[in-house]
Amino acid sequence: MLSLADNFISDKYSGKWRIIESDYTDLPDPGYVTLKRIQASGFKIGRLQGIMDCRIEEYGGSERIEFSWYGKIGTVIAYGRGWAIIRDEKLCGRIYIHDGDDSEFVAVRV
Repeated sequence: MLSLADNFISDKYSGKWRIIESDYTDLPDPGYVTLKRIQASGFKIGRLQGIMDCRIEEYGGSERIEFSWYGKIGTVIAYGRGWAIIRDEKLCGRIYIHDGDDSEFVAVRV
C-alpha cells in the first residue's frame, strides 16, 4: 500500500522552472512550472494556468512526474493531465487539455 510520502516530489524536481520553449510561440511573457514537495504545484503558459496534483511514476525504465490539473484558459474553466522528466538539467514535458490541445514545453530551473 502506498503512503502519502511515496508521492512527495523529490528535491530533484521541486522548485520554480521558467519555460524557455513551448508549442505556443506567441506568449506575451515567459511561462513557468512550480513543483512543490508537499503542497499543490502549478503552471502558467500564456493564458493557460492551473494547479497540479503530481505523482512520481516509473516510465520506460526511468521516473517521471505525471499529473492531473485544473485551472482556466482566460476565464474558461479547463482541466487535463500531463507529464514531465528531467533531461540535460531541463524539465521537459507535455500538458494536455481535456477535449482540446496539448503542448510540449522545456523549462530551466530559476
